[in-house]
Amino acid sequence: GKGEGNSAEVLKPKYTYNPSLQRFYQAVQHRALHPSDPLPPLDPVISSYINPDKRLFSKAFESIKAFQKVFPVTVTEQGEKAVRKEWGKIDEIKLDSYVPDMTAKKRKIEGKDMTLDTLISADTSDVGSINPVHDFKEMIGRRDVDLVDKAIDQMKTRITHFVNESIRDQFYGKSMECIQALREGCVRESESDVFNSFLISLRQNYEGKKRNDFWEFLVRKKMTLIHSDEADDSSTSPEESAAFLTATKTTTTTT
Repeated sequence: GKGEGNSAEVLKPKYTYNPSLQRFYQAVQHRALHPSDPLPPLDPVISSYINPDKRLFSKAFESIKAFQKVFPVTVTEQGEKAVRKEWGKIDEIKLDSYVPDMTAKKRKIEGKDMTLDTLISADTSDVGSINPVHDFKEMIGRRDVDLVDKAIDQMKTRITHFVNESIRDQFYGKSMECIQALREGCVRESESDVFNSFLISLRQNYEGKKRNDFWEFLVRKKMTLIHSDEADDSSTSPEESAAFLTATKTTTTTT
């Protein structure tokens, strides 16, 4: 406190500076201005931060003694030191060791082994950007809830995003994997015309435009429409599917 009966917080964070930084900048400033001189002694203000306040400790002497009496410091015997393993010398790190026991153990659900992978994917409800193909397949494969339409819509959005955000052809390979998964899923779920309409829209959006190289990439990969020999619900004939990659854009219409 500044006076008898008046108390004030000591070393308020707002007004207390880091003594290490203060000393560092003091030394830097001195060296810049006086390169040949030895470093100056520690500034008294900095010294006051790092040394005990004698006046404060003298006032609290009796309290400190009482504290020491109530909480005596005793020497304890040290047991065996735990053997520390260096990271590089660990033989094998298993993911299951980082997962709670209830999820690490295999359980039988509906006659199938429940492993960590299946636990993680059991409730997949969105197509993420990290592993969209896996998410998409999990969603359309769920039988507790119908997520087919949602999975298809989200996968189409992901594909468009990957293409538009790609630096040159950075994400073209990932986009192709997603398109292939979407195609297979639409055949399986009798959504062939949905896929075909999407593929036609990709051509309309990219052929002859800024992302023409992506459309050329799809042509090289022979990514074409789902035809009626592949899926009964498709309204596209095998001939139309084969001609899709070679037909001009102006002659391509939605099915």
